[in-house]
Amino acid sequence: MSNLSDLLPAGAGGKNVSFTASGSITQGGAVGLNSDGTVSAIAQATEAVSSIQNIISTNVYYATDSLEVLYVPDGGYTVFFYTDSNGTNSYATVATNSGTTYTVGATTTMSEITFSPAAVYDTSTQRVILAYEERSSGNQYGHAIVGQITTPGGTPTITFGTASAFSSTNTNEVDITLDTSQNKPIIVWRNQGNGRFDSIVGNVVGGSTNSISFPSSYAAIVSAYPINPKVVYNTQENKLASFRVDASSPYPAYSAIGTITGNTISWSSEAQVGTGFSTENNGADWIYVPEQNVFFAPYSRSLSSSQFWYAMGNITNGMYYGLIATNFTPIRTIHNAISGVYDPDTKSITVTGHNSSSWNISYNNTTTIDNSTGAVTLNSSWITESSSGIRKYNGTATLVANVGKVVSFFADYTPPNWTGYGTTEFYTPSGTNVSKVTVIADATVTNGNTGNVTLKGGIATTQLASAVFAYNNQNFSVASQSSFPEEVRFKPDGTKFYILGGTNDAVYQYALSTAWDVSTASYENKSFSVQTQEANPQGLAINADGTSFYVCGQSKQIYQYDLTSAYDLSTASYANKSFNLIGQFPSSSPWGLHFDSTGTKLYVISSAASGPIFQYTLSSAFDISTASYANKTVNAGLNNTVSLTMTPDGVTLYVLDYGTGIYKYTLSVADDISTATYDNVVYNVTAQDTQPYGVAVKTDNTQLYITGVQNDSVYQYSLSTALTPNSVYYVADDGTISTTSTGLRIGKALSTSSINLEFET
Repeated sequence: MSNLSDLLPAGAGGKNVSFTASGSITQGGAVGLNSDGTVSAIAQATEAVSSIQNIISTNVYYATDSLEVLYVPDGGYTVFFYTDSNGTNSYATVATNSGTTYTVGATTTMSEITFSPAAVYDTSTQRVILAYEERSSGNQYGHAIVGQITTPGGTPTITFGTASAFSSTNTNEVDITLDTSQNKPIIVWRNQGNGRFDSIVGNVVGGSTNSISFPSSYAAIVSAYPINPKVVYNTQENKLASFRVDASSPYPAYSAIGTITGNTISWSSEAQVGTGFSTENNGADWIYVPEQNVFFAPYSRSLSSSQFWYAMGNITNGMYYGLIATNFTPIRTIHNAISGVYDPDTKSITVTGHNSSSWNISYNNTTTIDNSTGAVTLNSSWITESSSGIRKYNGTATLVANVGKVVSFFADYTPPNWTGYGTTEFYTPSGTNVSKVTVIADATVTNGNTGNVTLKGGIATTQLASAVFAYNNQNFSVASQSSFPEEVRFKPDGTKFYILGGTNDAVYQYALSTAWDVSTASYENKSFSVQTQEANPQGLAINADGTSFYVCGQSKQIYQYDLTSAYDLSTASYANKSFNLIGQFPSSSPWGLHFDSTGTKLYVISSAASGPIFQYTLSSAFDISTASYANKTVNAGLNNTVSLTMTPDGVTLYVLDYGTGIYKYTLSVADDISTATYDNVVYNVTAQDTQPYGVAVKTDNTQLYITGVQNDSVYQYSLSTALTPNSVYYVADDGTISTTSTGLRIGKALSTSSINLEFET
């Protein structure tokens, strides 16, 4: 058992399947599916804390809310936002982690001084959105800015567009969330100018502009002075839930429900969450738990010596129901810098905070939330940081999903020198080792032996998100030009594609009246024969500006052809440039090739056993005569590899295996093929053509294309990197997941990365 589809029933009721146990399993016990296809008993995970790592060399500001940390799932980056100790410049540093160790990339100086920064990541535009109180002008207005992470020269870097104002009055304590149904950021803040709790909807534009715009006016949540204003998005009801603490004794907290229509928000009246909340900055947080549709508010309780308390509430049919606050007394009290992070894999919340008396201890505590009842269980004690004497200020936290750990980002002001660096510390959330699907064991099985499980229901998470793949019912026949289309390549704007024909040993040119829609293609009566150089062509590539193309084949050479008019095959001629691949292909043939975006790296795939992919370096961009083997390779682990393609950022690799489908890989270091690992995701395309030969990807990674030699056609597929909350998903016979109701219903999406499975025995 290795795929989610193996667990899904072929008809009504539960499906009983064989598995291999990792660890001993008891009859009737709940088990989870591991990434290697084995299953393990669901058990309590062990909490742990890493050593502290200084990642920011600049002295950072510590006296107020000036730090933010954000995990970016596309690429596995962590972005650290901070201001220097003089309050004169603000920065964004991008880092990548290997386990609990960060490798720091580039640091970008922000165009404005940013206080109270709050950030989200929009997967639809693949952009970071930062909202903040700007202090460059002295007006403390509310601004927002959009950033894009790229890897020039292999170094992760964030580049920002132009900042836009969302408030023209003094702004304090900013928070942001993302409406995932409309992919719109929502910002809330304390309007210092009029003492209101205000909100606004933003509209993000990616591409070359990296911009964000706002309507001319904003909506008041309530005309009252808010402390610790927060907002989260409820993915089950497509509603917003606000949070604030009132400035007057007994310091109650309130929540309101917001409904978004276009660029406007309408808010309900507030309901009380609890009383006795701290009035300190960052004295509370507001967290949404999608599985139970509840909200969790960890806070410092001002009326009881700053002890840690929590409050909960939920939304049903658009109404907020607050639950009475429940006290929890830790081994020490906490004062502020409270940050809560929900982990959907362990079903737990990690809370970090600072000691109120000595300011030298950071705490981590994880709650466990019962999947069926929503009940919260608090651990009996907190974890203290690993190094004593560390003065931690202004902390915040985020979930680093690629290792399933929470990282705390804080200012380290340790005596006697009191030099403040940006410092991180990883925590391992406590909870359960729940994997992607929960099933029930039919019998007792010892470690390493086989047994049976039956699906009872549970939560399927990020593995499903990658499996959303669907045929668009869009195709185009190229049979009139070639009866054996080996490869397909697109012009970057999607207005043309090119077919490598295996029967006639030629490249053919097609125009698309609608960009990237192959059903609108037409043959332009332009072609170029490569037979003189390669009588058995198998791979095709085109350079970045369309002035050269490249062919490889059974001669074990790559040949370069130049075009005097970009992307016009009628102007092509052999450039008298080639590169010999015999060193890596002594007994096999090259079947596909691909250049990175700079033209200085080349990748060639073989159909030999395990499907090795070799990487080459070009000393002159896109000049094949300057190529040399880079001594880097990876085995795809497949037996009939015929084509490969990569996304422009060099992070995602797709490999086509003849007769089966498209396999997805991720490069932990962009454009370094030796760092590619299989994502356990395969897209089956045999329903359209049993003999797929070539694969291409749209530049924004939302569409995949294949050539098939069974029907001599090009086929188009949609590829979603995120689920649509509240949408119902179905599984087809080939195991792919989509919203098309032609397969078996599996459940409704709880968020962009989880589905509530509905199967029962």
